[in-house]
This record gives sequence, structure tokens and C-alpha cells, in this order.
Amino acid sequence: LLANLINGPGWSLSTEMLFYALFPFFVRGGWGTRMLRRPVFWVAILCVLGALPLVFAVIWLPEKPSESTGILNFLGFFPMLRVPEFLTGICFGLLCRRKRFWNQAGLVGDLGFVACLVLIVAAFCLSSGKWILLFHNGLLSPVFGYIITYLAVGEGPLTRALSAAPLVLLGEASYSLYILHMPLKSLYAFVWRAAVGPENNWIFLASLIVFLTGISVLSFYRLEKPMRQFLRKSLD
Repeated sequence: LLANLINGPGWSLSTEMLFYALFPFFVRGGWGTRMLRRPVFWVAILCVLGALPLVFAVIWLPEKPSESTGILNFLGFFPMLRVPEFLTGICFGLLCRRKRFWNQAGLVGDLGFVACLVLIVAAFCLSSGKWILLFHNGLLSPVFGYIITYLAVGEGPLTRALSAAPLVLLGEASYSLYILHMPLKSLYAFVWRAAVGPENNWIFLASLIVFLTGISVLSFYRLEKPMRQFLRKSLD
């Protein structure tokens, strides 16, 4: 309840703080070195660990997940259950550094990218009821991780298209959009109803997208980027 009281996406900030707190212990404990040697193996292990709580939940939950909101909120918001996702991201970050791995992948790597896209579409089309829980807390993180890494290290036409400056800027501002979109949407809808009328039309939706995108870009330049530079200077 508290996680969605003011700003729904804001719950993830506590999870990120946990990740930042755990990272030094993770590095000093030697886990980074182990993952560097066998990142693909660790991605598979972490995927299974992240899915285990959800498998048990699916077995025990009723057919209508809405009848067990307490369990669902725990699975969705408890930070420790998100640690496998965090470590999976580190594994793919290590894979990004292995240019030789991706250069040798060739056609197999391209087919893997297409297969991941198909898996995502199939997951969203075929999942229903309580079974959709299986796609939370990291079960699909290897799939998304592969797509992101493939696009980050690739040199194909899709990668070059996504490297266009406007798209890169939108990507950089995406975190601000994620964190701010719910309260800004409520504020914009309130002003729209008072000044224009009902918001159930495409004009409201189009103007809302422009508004949210503009505020997110502004937040990135005026808040996020300066704070990032300040923290880097403080840590140097």
C-alpha cells in the first residue's frame, strides 16, 4: 500500500539503494571475479533463483491473483527478491566487455536476438491470470538483457539507427520519465479537466506524451546530469 501511496515507481528507489549498499560487498567477496569468468552460467543460475519464489507463489495462489494482494505486493516490492535481477545486469555488463564473444557469435547472435523478441511477445500474449507472475522478478531479465547487450555492442543497421542523437537523448531521459510520469500525469489530467474538459481522447494522450517527454528531458539536463557530475567529482 505504502509503495504506491504517493508515486508508484518510487518504490524502486529503495531497491536501488539496497543494490548500491550491496555492491561493495559483492565486489570484495570475489563474486565479480567468478561472474567475469562464466557470466552466461551465472545468468542462468540467477534466472532460476529469481523465479523460484514466483513458482511457489503460482502453485499456492488462487486463480485470481487479486485475491492475494498481500503476497503479490511482497513479491513485487521486497528488495531482496530483486537482487538476482541486479546481479544478472552485472553479468550482462561483463558480457558487454567481451567484444570477441559477440564478434564470434555472428549469425547465431542475430538469431538469438530474434528469438528473444519472439519470447517476449509470446510471454505477453500467452500469460494470463496468476501465471503472469512467472514473468516478474527477473524470469525474463536474461531475455531483455540479451537484447540490450546485443544492441549495445552490435554494429548492424538497427544499432546504428538507435544510436541517433535524439533517440540517445530519449534513452538518457527515460529514467526521469519512469520516476516522474505518474505524479505528472495526475497533475496534467487535473489541469486538463479544469481547463479543457474530459481527458478520454487522443488529443489529451498526445499532449501528455509531449509534456512528459519534455519534462523528462529537462529533468535530465537540469537535475540528473548535474547531480551525476557532482557525485563523480565528490568521489574522485
